Amino acid sequence: SVLQQVQDLYHYATLFFETILQMFLWFVSAMCYYGFNFGWGAIIPSMYLGYIMSMIGSLMGYLGMVPLINLIGRQKAMIFVYVGAACCYLCAIPDVALDADGAWSLESICSLIGIVFIAGSFSGTYLWTGELAPTSHRGFVFGLSSCAARLGSFFGPFIVINLRLVLS
Repeated sequence: SVLQQVQDLYHYATLFFETILQMFLWFVSAMCYYGFNFGWGAIIPSMYLGYIMSMIGSLMGYLGMVPLINLIGRQKAMIFVYVGAACCYLCAIPDVALDADGAWSLESICSLIGIVFIAGSFSGTYLWTGELAPTSHRGFVFGLSSCAARLGSFFGPFIVINLRLVLS
């Protein structure tokens, strides 16, 4: 029952901390994913081109994560994609035009590269959650983590909007 699973979180510290870690990773992944994906019409010259490039980048991230995990290991792969996404997020903050007419900016390029990293992190986090949670609690942990991801996906676009207001 759900009550028993909540009690197990209280009694088993390792299960509790792994669940909190997974919830945090899902929250950050969703927040960054929707932060990068928000407002392609304002970031890329063509909204449709932006969403197509975002879809291609997401596919590259999703499909590239498993071979990356097999190549360098789960922990190093997860650190690599999260640090890559953070660097892309930080590089996307300044408003720097990359062409004469200002259609392409540093923000647009970093957002397109960042979507590859953050999609890979979502893929890796999903795989990791299934491996860390015991079978009897897997659905419960996935449900809590998914709830944290929905909260992150809600906050991601607001952070992007407010960051633009503060920096302009």
